[in-house]
Amino acid sequence: SLKAEISLFQHREVLSRVDFFRGAPVGFIVEVSMRLSSKLFLPGDYVIREDDFGTEMFFVVSGSCECLVKRKVVRKFHANDMFGEIALLKNEPVRRTASIKSELYSELVVFHKTDFLDCLAIHPSAAKGVYKVMREKIEGYTGANRNKLNRSASLDIKSKISLIEHEEEERER
Repeated sequence: SLKAEISLFQHREVLSRVDFFRGAPVGFIVEVSMRLSSKLFLPGDYVIREDDFGTEMFFVVSGSCECLVKRKVVRKFHANDMFGEIALLKNEPVRRTASIKSELYSELVVFHKTDFLDCLAIHPSAAKGVYKVMREKIEGYTGANRNKLNRSASLDIKSKISLIEHEEEERER
């Protein structure tokens, strides 16, 4: 209980900004907060590299990171920004579409796919809402699934939502 309270306090700002956690049951949020881990990066350190496989997402707690596509800076991430969430959605590891490089001394919070799936297994009532918001977010990246990765991730999410709805119907019977 004390560990959960400390974890929630430590990660409250980051978690409050994640669209797909809004409206999720408190127990789910507590479980997520307890599974987050912090990592520190020096200026110039790579957090992720383009074309590597990814199985985690990141939240910027402090500092600044550059998003590079083909070695060109296309965006900067600052405190309370996040990246890499598509890696949580696919059944298999996803190739990163950009490199993320720490620009300053940066503290990032990491959320691993295995932890995400464990949290959903423990709190299945949260799954439908979380996947629905994630699907909407992914479709918004390029506008209704224009590229193969987003279409594939959206299909994975739709199948997970269908499975959850089917399980709910079975429980009601």
